[in-house]
Amino acid sequence: MVATFFWYDLETSGTDSIRDRILQFAGQRTDAALNPIEAPIDIAVRPTQDTLLDPDAMAITGLDPRRLDAEGCSEFALTEAILSHFQRPETCVVGYNSLSFDDEFIRQTLFRNLRDPYAREWQGGNSRWDVLGLMRMAYALRPEGLTWPVKDNGRPSFTLVDLAEANGIDHLKAHDALSDIEATLGVTRLVKAHQPRLFSYFFSMRQKQNVTHQLYPLGKRPIVHVAPYYPAEQRFITVLLPLIAHPRYPNSVVCWDLLSPPEDVGRSLHSVASLKETLSRMGETRDGTRRPLQYLAINKSPLIAPYQTLGTQQASALGFDDTLIQARVTQLQRMARLRDVLAEWLSQEEDRPPLDVDASLYSGGFLSHEDLQSFAIARESIGHRQPPSVNGDGRIAQLIERCFARVMEGQVAPEPALRWRQYLTESWFDSGRLESVFKRTLAAPTAGPGALDPEIRSALLTRLNEQAALIGVSTRQWVD
Repeated sequence: MVATFFWYDLETSGTDSIRDRILQFAGQRTDAALNPIEAPIDIAVRPTQDTLLDPDAMAITGLDPRRLDAEGCSEFALTEAILSHFQRPETCVVGYNSLSFDDEFIRQTLFRNLRDPYAREWQGGNSRWDVLGLMRMAYALRPEGLTWPVKDNGRPSFTLVDLAEANGIDHLKAHDALSDIEATLGVTRLVKAHQPRLFSYFFSMRQKQNVTHQLYPLGKRPIVHVAPYYPAEQRFITVLLPLIAHPRYPNSVVCWDLLSPPEDVGRSLHSVASLKETLSRMGETRDGTRRPLQYLAINKSPLIAPYQTLGTQQASALGFDDTLIQARVTQLQRMARLRDVLAEWLSQEEDRPPLDVDASLYSGGFLSHEDLQSFAIARESIGHRQPPSVNGDGRIAQLIERCFARVMEGQVAPEPALRWRQYLTESWFDSGRLESVFKRTLAAPTAGPGALDPEIRSALLTRLNEQAALIGVSTRQWVD
């Protein structure tokens, strides 16, 4: 059992976890009963020199880049603060939409700053969880006890702002990290109070072994799966049959959506090409029809439960035919060739363009023990603002050199400084990002809903002008 929860939220310079940066980190530790046991933390972060601040993100957060520069800690120092909270033994780190968003920023930030991007997720009895998944599961399977807000299009809203307001939870400053944590705690307490069994079940699904228990043995029994891309009239539920473990991604299981008939697939198993063509016709290309294949990540608390969880009455109300579902399970169980062809197809390596080293967390392979030792030695030097030892020009050497350049804002030896400027030029100018951000900032409204504060807009334009000058570019060419 988890000893404590650490609830956290981020505000960022944009939505890209590789190119954008954390600007605010807030957290609150609670006991297992969700009662605060320590003072909350709230850390402002100074943007690194290579960060382009997106005007839409800055309008949402209201963060002033001048205050961040004056009061924020460095990103390098932030990683130590994050790990001091995340790595406490028997901690479950939890947020709202954190597995898909915040945790990706955390991983990339740790990696970029020469720290192990994964260890905090499992060492010392630690784990991670996501309340957005809890809310979707509660709405789909056990909605009693909460008020579910509805958007203008008639679909339920799962935004934290709407859920908090609909359920009478104070959320005084949306998109402020600390305020978002308080709202997240509020909606979580409601589910725990009104649906304790569902809460306990889904909390257990943060552990991979509990997920695999629901999926294995593969091909034997159907499960329900909740996801926002399934029909709202079916409460975002479908029924899946787990088929095979993904041959290239060990944390992924390939499933068949049992609301899609498998007959056509059974006639196209003589080759990978034939199977791919059939699946494309059935919606694999997301053309508005159902996608027969679904992929579940067992390390991301998938929203699954045994099919029996629905019960006959609820299954019937959702339009699920128990007899038809069981018949399709039997059909798929007889298609051993389907599993073989799927494995052959998914084993094929995809052609991928070479990536910048900052984008190599997932594509460059896991860090070895020797890599992490090199990181630790380099961090010690960088922490004292001393040039780290860099051997060769491989991935680890590039990461170390670039980390030091960020800390020193490019004020490094001539050759690394030249490579830093080349990186900025490619990242900003050659890609067109600097021009795009400058034009959108210049055109950003300063009045009305979603407006950018005029003083913040002015500060952002000043920063962009300075960044352009770093690579010998003038923003005047982008002013109509």
